[in-house]
Amino acid sequence: MTNKSRMLSYMLTSSLAVLATPALAEQPTGQRDAATSASARAEDSTGDKAFGDIVVTAQRRNELQRDVPISITAFNADTLAKTGVTDARGLMQITPGLNFQQFGSAAQPLIRGIGSTGGGQGDSSNVSIYIDGVYQPFQAANFLRFSDLERIEVLKGPQGTLFGRNAAGGAISITTLKPSLGEANGKFSASYGRFNEVELNGFVSVPLSDKAAISVSGNFSHNDGFRRDINLNIDVGYLRSRSVRGKLLFEPDDRTSVMLTGHYRWSNDLSSFGNQPLNGNTVIRRTVPNVLLATIPNTSALSVENVNKVEVYGGSISIEREMGFAKLTSLTAFSNARQFVRTDSDLTPVANLMSDINFGTDMVSQDLTLTSTGDGPLSWLAGASYYKEHGFLISTTYGGLFVPSATPPAVSGRNTPDVEISAYAVFAELTYKLTDRLTAIVGGRFSNDRPSFSGAPTIITNGVNTGQQNTALKVSESASFSSFTPRVALRYAVTPTINAYASYSRGFKSGVFNTNGLQVDPVKPEVIDAFEVGIKGAVSSVFSFDTSAYYYDGKNQQQLSFGTTPATLILRNAAKTEIYGFEANLNTRPLEGLTLRGGLAYVHGEYKSFPGAQGYRISTDANGVAIGGNTAFNFDATGKKMIRTPEWQVNGTIAYETEIGNGGKVNFNLTASHTSKIYHDVSNNFVQPSFTVVNSSLGYTTPDDRWQVTVFGNNIFDEAYIAGILISATATAVTYSKPASYGIKLGYKF
Repeated sequence: MTNKSRMLSYMLTSSLAVLATPALAEQPTGQRDAATSASARAEDSTGDKAFGDIVVTAQRRNELQRDVPISITAFNADTLAKTGVTDARGLMQITPGLNFQQFGSAAQPLIRGIGSTGGGQGDSSNVSIYIDGVYQPFQAANFLRFSDLERIEVLKGPQGTLFGRNAAGGAISITTLKPSLGEANGKFSASYGRFNEVELNGFVSVPLSDKAAISVSGNFSHNDGFRRDINLNIDVGYLRSRSVRGKLLFEPDDRTSVMLTGHYRWSNDLSSFGNQPLNGNTVIRRTVPNVLLATIPNTSALSVENVNKVEVYGGSISIEREMGFAKLTSLTAFSNARQFVRTDSDLTPVANLMSDINFGTDMVSQDLTLTSTGDGPLSWLAGASYYKEHGFLISTTYGGLFVPSATPPAVSGRNTPDVEISAYAVFAELTYKLTDRLTAIVGGRFSNDRPSFSGAPTIITNGVNTGQQNTALKVSESASFSSFTPRVALRYAVTPTINAYASYSRGFKSGVFNTNGLQVDPVKPEVIDAFEVGIKGAVSSVFSFDTSAYYYDGKNQQQLSFGTTPATLILRNAAKTEIYGFEANLNTRPLEGLTLRGGLAYVHGEYKSFPGAQGYRISTDANGVAIGGNTAFNFDATGKKMIRTPEWQVNGTIAYETEIGNGGKVNFNLTASHTSKIYHDVSNNFVQPSFTVVNSSLGYTTPDDRWQVTVFGNNIFDEAYIAGILISATATAVTYSKPASYGIKLGYKF
């Protein structure tokens, strides 16, 4: 039996043991549906429904958002749909403090300036993404489309105590729709828009008996692409994707719930690649002065068409068992992710620098959590988790030519067949009501991560990559990193619907090897000490708010940069960082049918100590004229602004719905967001100017509330801003945002 088979067998046995646990007492009334209990509390002091509240699971139990001493931005499916945001990248338009960037094909969200810059095997994001409680380690698969969304929560600040490994900057928790034991229900939609974009979504839930139900959801997306390659004379920048998710719910008795989930996703997403040189900045200009260059946003002039194929499948089994005094939850999961990437890194029609890369990651995890269910002043939870990841990378770099060629020779390669991570953790948290109004929370997590890798350059013979490792240059390394991440918080009920809080928490991202660069020494772990105060809640049935201020003291932030080419990567630590800022969100309903939402975030992020940083400046001749490419230099980045951290973000939504004569409803929505300038390198030489994105929609719902038709427009003022950037000596490669798009959507539900 293989090690993976033994591990899967062990985790399955652990999960099934939950089913065998006897109930030690009769189930307390109302414990089966904590979400319903939490919703019942969403009333103000007058008995009216409090406005803008949502049930969240930020503390691994169902609670009202206002009762959780964490800064959270949360949306249910209906609210999110009205903003025009359909995927993870769009979340930054409606979430203060969130900047969703991309590094090549890697999805890299940043929260309050904390986020990853690396995308290599074993180097996970320090803003963790979860789907139905399952950790999503493969960054290239996290440009998620919200096809079967129930709720999304963006948790700001370190979440390592409860949400596990590497959640140093925060977490994005996505909950998808579940089967229902009641009547069959479902919803479907079809949309058509600019660039021949077709998107189909569907969800259906069917009860099999009074104890079992099944659901299936799916998404199909296809467009012709919003970029034009002026050399290949084809449309590029397209998205082709499809996904399916199935769930089986089984409740054998009134104390046990079992959920089996399986999912599959495939995509070829060329919207997320650096496709053109910023302002024509590529080193090829030095040798081929008249080379064809793409200088207009959302064009390219490549020698080959890029490829970015990602395939992911996996499954999980979640078992909940009511035990009278507590609820025991087991979550066992696995996933398999594969990616093939073909890039043209010189960004011109000549065959100078191209790469083929195969990535892969297999993951298994096991989480056990015991959560108290009593009504006394003390509540608690305790748990343990195990995580195992195996990855690989095989790459070949072609080129060295200054003329076009369909078959350029191989010039280098890497074979890193074994990238391993083993991690385990134990955690606990106590919540105690000191008085009727004052509640204290104390928690902590002990974690141990053990990364290792083995790899080497491959042998190139007569311009062909043999795939054989150069054993003389083989690297095999391992390390172990342990941490304790505490959390302390006080919550004070100013009124029954308004809470003030103060908290301290520590964030930790494990040390990691730069497997892409075959670095022998791992970088040090990131540590963030975070202090936050805030107040949030509902003033009345028509007005709610949340505000917070915070201070982060960071050490050893991991920073990735390119060496002389995009095939050379260097990972180092920034010694100290300092981040502080504030956020505010307001929701009001001044008139029947009219809802106004607004958000504001200010972030000051600075490298307090970063000697030995690597920067880039545009290469110039003796007269200061740009000649193509960038020049690397080492310098002290102390005092420089942190990358990818806009100082200001402002967003707002106007939503209006009214009934018309036949009983149907008309709704109008307008969402706008403004982001101030963003520095994309530690030397602060490459800057994205401020930009504004506006989405709008107009819809009609039939009197029976089953059919809806919507006309929509996204980025309606055609703002062109940088969605991703790669800076190396070879070029400044940029990916621009999707231009203005518009279309029509038809939906049906039952």
